[in-house]
Amino acid sequence: MFKSLLLLFPLALAAQDLDHEHNHGKLSDRVHQALAVSPESVLADIGAGAGDWTIPLARKAKRVYAVDIDNQSALPRLRQRLEKENLTNVEVIHSEPDDPKLPEGSLDAALVMNAYHEFRNPEAMLKHIHRALKPGGVVVIVESAPVRTRQRPREVQVRNHALALEIAIPEFQAAGFVLEERMDEAEGAADSEHTRWLARFRKR
Repeated sequence: MFKSLLLLFPLALAAQDLDHEHNHGKLSDRVHQALAVSPESVLADIGAGAGDWTIPLARKAKRVYAVDIDNQSALPRLRQRLEKENLTNVEVIHSEPDDPKLPEGSLDAALVMNAYHEFRNPEAMLKHIHRALKPGGVVVIVESAPVRTRQRPREVQVRNHALALEIAIPEFQAAGFVLEERMDEAEGAADSEHTRWLARFRKR
């Protein structure tokens, strides 16, 4: 019996890995569709980290601005990966906490992946993002959805690295965006702390 369990355990882990890859693949497809990525796209990955989303976007887009505040670990790692991949269409930007330092009117779309809750001053950041987008440009947000703290204030939710879409929507509307699309369960199950939502906002 014990030996049988040992044999089954790796199979269970493999199944979990396949589920994760499948879910990530579906999320990636949805993100790329929401951004409307094309060979002519100029994009920004805000909160790019080491480039897990920047690099796939750069393979399909004309230009990508990779923005992050971590110039000690994340951005050096990203630069190494870009050099290894021989991707020359990415500009790495060391940003300020309330300013992504993006050129005005340059972007077709911006992605904020699991980073919006980290914005210390979302009003200022959204103002800068709005300014960086071309007329009709879009920003796509993917965030972890709180379950137990969904009805609690923003500052309580972000302590758990999550934020309800209901809190984000009025913040974007106040900054001059219109909600175009929402997926309340972009990844994960409704009763899971790992549920993620996706929203696409268009610049007014």
